[in-house]
Order: sequence, then structure tokens, then C-alpha cells
Amino acid sequence: PPRRWSSLRLAYHSACSMQHGQRITEEPKALLKKAGFSVVDVPEGHICCGSAGTYNILQPEIAGDLRKRKVENIRKTRPDIVAAGNIGCITQIGIGTDIPIVHTVELLDWAFGGPVPRGLESLSKHVTDVPGGDSIDDAIEQSFDEFERRARTWEALADPAGDLAKNERQHANRDVMLRPQPDGGWTLSGNLPELAGVEFMEIFSHFVEAEWHTDWAEARAHLGDDATTADLQRTEAQRRADALLAMARAAASTPPGSQQPRPTVNILTDQESFEAHLRGETPDPRRYRDVVIRTQSGRRLHPDDAINAALIGHIRRVVYDSSGTIIDLGRRSRLFRGSSRDAVMLLLTTCIWIGCDRPIAWCDADHSLGWKAHGATVPRNGSGLCQSHNHLKERGFHVSRDNTGNWHVIDPDGNEVT
Repeated sequence: PPRRWSSLRLAYHSACSMQHGQRITEEPKALLKKAGFSVVDVPEGHICCGSAGTYNILQPEIAGDLRKRKVENIRKTRPDIVAAGNIGCITQIGIGTDIPIVHTVELLDWAFGGPVPRGLESLSKHVTDVPGGDSIDDAIEQSFDEFERRARTWEALADPAGDLAKNERQHANRDVMLRPQPDGGWTLSGNLPELAGVEFMEIFSHFVEAEWHTDWAEARAHLGDDATTADLQRTEAQRRADALLAMARAAASTPPGSQQPRPTVNILTDQESFEAHLRGETPDPRRYRDVVIRTQSGRRLHPDDAINAALIGHIRRVVYDSSGTIIDLGRRSRLFRGSSRDAVMLLLTTCIWIGCDRPIAWCDADHSLGWKAHGATVPRNGSGLCQSHNHLKERGFHVSRDNTGNWHVIDPDGNEVT
């Protein structure tokens, strides 16, 4: 693993000798991404920069035009650094821009413990040492999603300036485009900043769910109890497309000036980090395991977005450990509702069944130890399971959470599902 981590945005220029001659295109980018750089492709990357061996000497005018075109495309990506694997390209492009351009191997050497490449001294503040033993333990013990979350949190805390720049780029580059296709139909594409994307997804998922229930009701009307999901009239992709159109129609039919319903987007943050950011401070990167600033779906947020949301939204205190009060409905209720359901679901991002990645929004809050087995309706006995795995729990499978917060699934024969 790399010994240093970077939040630097890197435009990769693929030299003609590599991409056309040796057919090497993806490997250098993969290595740079593994080293922690945020790698972007240069538009029209297949076109020469104008170096071409001695071409820039024998045909300087044409080579100059090619360089100008290459530099303009590089600038479109707004990079901090340009990487290239050919000294001729480095020299040619470097003449036309003040963006630092260095050899790919120099950057990899830097990430894995080597010296700062010449010309990048001013950017070294955006590169920090990777924590040692803790990160290795996390990689062994945690799921990939949780390990990535912790690594990204550490990166943001270690380089707050780079994290802010990344967040500002997200806001500056927001865009949605609907393009007609030459042979008919339309293509929709776009980019949204993190919190806006979460809010959009919250609204969109409700419309997708409504389309699914429409198909399911039709299947049940024709086939009764014999209906299965294979009998649904539309594919999942078709339902998504129809849901987006339905969402647009619903927005268009809302009377001007009326009070629009606001979706509920839960943002989780620990109190210590929240107060630190309010004071304009950055929490100690060594606390990366305990720092929480994310949506319920697990998407990490920039602190500024979380604070701005708190100013216009509602704040509620959720205690989820033994240091405070836990919501407890005891045997008085069979179902998790309201605050008790929120207490179960807020700290989960996906179905807790081993290997299942269905988002928590598609799951139900239910008992780990079933109601029939006298399991209490309290958060510590609650779990978030998708519908199919929730049914398995009633067929002899058992789910439980150990003292470290890890979930375990035991099959009817007493063996742990791994």
C-alpha cells in the first residue's frame, strides 16, 4: 500500500508510444489511482501532443498547433498536476502550460515514500503520510465499504484544503443535459454535488418504488398468489425511466407558489466533530475512526454542507451507545415505528445480511431475535434486512451483532454464513 495519500487532481496524458505503439492505456492510470491520486482523462487523449520524436523540430508550426490543442484540453480538466510516461511529451507540453507536468514513475515513487518531484514542492501540503498499523487492521477487519469510508475520512481530515477544493469543484461542475440522439430518443446525463444528489435520490427512489408497486399490483391482479417478480411487466431500467418522467410531471403539475413537500434526508455527524467544524477547526486525523459526517446511505459529506443543512433543517440527538438513553419499547409493541425505527436504521447503510448490498432505504426494521422468540422491540435487538433476507430469518436463520458492532448470520445447522 502507498505510504502517502494525496487528494491532488491529476490529468493523465497517454503518450502515443504507449497507447498506440505498446497498447498500454489503463495500467498507468490504475497505478496512479491506487497511489491515491484523483485521475481524470484528457479529452481527445488519442491525439498527439506534437512531440512525436523529432516532429517538433522538423515541423515546429504543426507541432505548436498540436501542443496548443493538447494544453487546452488539459486545462478543461482543471488538474493540479499532469502525468505522462514520455520525456518528449513532458518537454513539449511543459513549454505551453504552467501546470506542473511530471513523469508517472516520479509520482508513484513519491506516493510510496520517495522524494517530492521537482516543481511540486508547493503541492506537498496536499500529501500526507498514511497511518500505519490502524489502517492495516481496518483493511483486515472491516468490509470494503467501511474501510473505504474510514480512508476517505482520514484523507479529508489530513488535507482539509484539498477536501474543500474537491467539494467546491463538485458545486462548480454541477450540470444536467438532455441530448437528442441522431437515430431517435434522448440521452440524459449530468453531475450533482453530494448533498443535492442525495436529496434527488431520496425523491427519485419514492417514484421508482411507486412504479414497482404498480407493476406488482398488475401481476397480482392477473396471477394472484402465484405472481413473482419475474412476472412484472417492466424491467427495472424501464421503471426508472418512467419514474423520472413521472417525477417531472409531478413537479410541472405543482401550482406556482404552493408549499412544496420537502424530502427527509438524514445526515449523521458526531457531536465533537460537528462542534469543531462550527468553530472553524479540523478534528485530529488520528480520530478518523470516530469522525462521522455522512448521509444515512453512507455517502460522506463535506462539513460545510452538513452545517448548512443544519441551519435550514431540523436537528435531533440520537444516542446509540451506552453513554446515553436508548429508546426502549419493550414488549408493549410488536413493530418498530417512529423514533424506534429511526434508531435501528440510522446507523446502517445496507442490509446487514452478509454479502447483501441492498441500500437501507429498501430494508425493513425488524427484530434480530424474533418476536415469537420473545425478542424485545428495542434498538439493540433491531436489524435492517431486505425483504428476501428478512424471510430467511423466519426459516431458521439467526442474525446477531457482537460487541464490536459486526453482524453475524447463522444458518439452521448452526454454521456461520461467510
